[in-house]
Formats: sequence, C-alpha cells, structure tokens
Amino acid sequence: MTGRSGGGHVRPMAVYKRGMEPIETTVQPGRSLRHWLVGLSLAAFVLAGCGAYFNTFFNAQKAFKEAESARKKGAKAQTRRRGAAGAAQYKVAIEKSLKVIEQFPNSKYYDDALYVLGVSYYYTGQYGQADRRLRELLLDFPDSKYARSAQLYLAQAKLKLGYIDEAMELFEKIFGGDYDRSYKAEAALALGTYHFEQRHFDTAYPYLMAVRDSLGDDYQRREAQLMIADGRFESFRFSDALGAYLQLLGMDPPTSEYYHALFRAAECSYRLLRVKDGFDYLNRLAEDERFYDSLWTVKLKIGEGYELVDDLLEAEAIYQDVSVNADKPLQQAEAYYRLGLIYQFDYDRLQKAREFYDKAVELATGNPWFKK
Repeated sequence: MTGRSGGGHVRPMAVYKRGMEPIETTVQPGRSLRHWLVGLSLAAFVLAGCGAYFNTFFNAQKAFKEAESARKKGAKAQTRRRGAAGAAQYKVAIEKSLKVIEQFPNSKYYDDALYVLGVSYYYTGQYGQADRRLRELLLDFPDSKYARSAQLYLAQAKLKLGYIDEAMELFEKIFGGDYDRSYKAEAALALGTYHFEQRHFDTAYPYLMAVRDSLGDDYQRREAQLMIADGRFESFRFSDALGAYLQLLGMDPPTSEYYHALFRAAECSYRLLRVKDGFDYLNRLAEDERFYDSLWTVKLKIGEGYELVDDLLEAEAIYQDVSVNADKPLQQAEAYYRLGLIYQFDYDRLQKAREFYDKAVELATGNPWFKK
C-alpha cells in the first residue's frame, strides 16, 4: 500500500516475490494518477504470472509426493515391481513439471522439475525420457541436492534400456563411493539382481550379502536372501541352500516366499538324504490352510520322499490319491507318470506302466502347461 509522509511526498510501494527483486511503483510529484495506475497494473500482471508459475510447480510437486507415497506403500505391501501404484499421479507430475520447464526456463525450481520428470518418467515406464532428463539434471546442475538420487535412477533407467555396461559402471560408482546407505543398497541390489538373472551366482553373491548384512531395509534384505538361497540351490549347493532358506523363513517373508522357502527346504533335505526333515517341512505346508490350493503339489513331493526311502506302497497310495482327486490336470498327469515309473522300473509290469503313461499323455494333451 502507499502512504503519505509529513512533507507531502508519496512513499514507494515495493511488491516482493520470493526470489525476485522488489518491483517499485512510486507516484512521483508531478506525475499523474494515470501513470501510477499503469505501474500498478504492470506489477499486478507480473505477480499474476509469478503466481501461476509457483502454482504450477506446487501442483507438480504435490502430485509427485502423492505418487511416491503410493509407490512406497505398495512396496511395503509386497507389491514392489508388480503394479502401477501412483501411476496416475506421476502422469500429473510430468504434465505440470513440463510446464515449469517450457514456460519458465529461468526458474529456480528448474532442477526440481527435472528431477520430478526423471523419476516420474522412470516409474511410468518411459525410460528413454527418464534417461534424457536425468542426464540433463546431472550435466546442468551437478551440485543439485538431487544429484546423487538422480545418478541412481539414471543407472536404473539405463539398465531398463539395455545399456548394461553404462548402468553397471554407475551402480559400481554408487556402491563403492561415498553415498548414503540407501543409495548403496539400491546399487548393490541392482548389481546382485542383474548377475543373478544372468546365472552368475558367485558374482552376484557379495552384492547380495552386502544388502542382507548391512545395507538393506527389511524388504531388500529378504529379496537378497531369497536370491542367495535360490542361487545356492541352482548351483547344487544344497546344504548352503537349505541354511539360506531356513534363514529366510526367520525374516517374516510374505506368504508366497514362505511357501517357496519351505518347499525348497524340503527339496534340499531330499538331496541331502534327510528325508524325514523334508517330510516335516512339507507337512507344515500341507497343514497350513493358506496353501490348500497347493495341497496336491505338496502331496506329490511327499510321494517322492517315500520313493527315496523305498516305501513304494506308500508312494503308490499317494500318487493314486492325487491322480483321482487332484483338481488340476498337471498334478493328475504327474501322478500317473510317477505311477508309470514305479510299475515299469520297480514292479516290471510294463503293460500297467503303459496304461499310466497313456493317461498322463491324455491329460497333458491340449493343456497349455504341457507346452512349457
């Protein structure tokens, strides 16, 4: 507002906006009211533009935070990398951030907008755009508060794009550098996962161990432990694998991982000729109502155990039960196939064995699983 001092002069009115120089609108002696109104109108126009700019960025940031919150809640609910939590809000964040960059290129929030774009593009599967914006951020704003996080997302985007060498170089830089533990955990998990998927289990192992023992949160630790156990199993190191699966069971895994760990623990026990232990693990699954849909698969595995200890009558009884009562052709077909093996190689009753094999083939024909 303007005001008058004792000498009849008009005191300047300064309109301030954060990050801007004051805009002075002063009525000098001798100037007309019309000139003063023009100046005030210009100030109002500038302020309106600044308000629109700030509102655009505020809305982008608000949508981004909502999207991030939804994604993190999804991770805690064991849905990481399985859904599109927050996707709609990420799209809003992209739309608003693009306006900041295109309409206000000198904005002090430019690096904020670039970061929001990079991460939002990543989580909406637009990895090329994510790569572009994150590289722009790191090139133009190397000292930005987002620089380290941007490097991590850039590495992940490059991995998705198939730029493996570049991605691995960035992950190694983060893993071996002076970064926060959360960044190092993500880098180590990415490195471990990549090598695990390439079946380079020994190369993956130290990265996964680092996540499990010192770097990761609860989810990351379980994820690493599962790969450690599966890697040992796939490498035929059944004693190590058994210990790793039992350790996973003590980490409060979700239902699917609990089943996987117990079932694999039973398989490891069979390979180590600790069949009674295998029965114990499988009976825990058979008695757990969460896994009734998998009951017949568990029974098939129990039947294998009886074969291992040469109790063929018990094995045959289980396979007969599964072949008649199981509700899935896959399980029935496997039961008939195992009956065929017993009758061919243990009982030397080839005609009966052929009957069982024919039933297995009949069930298998036309079922999608048979082609896999």
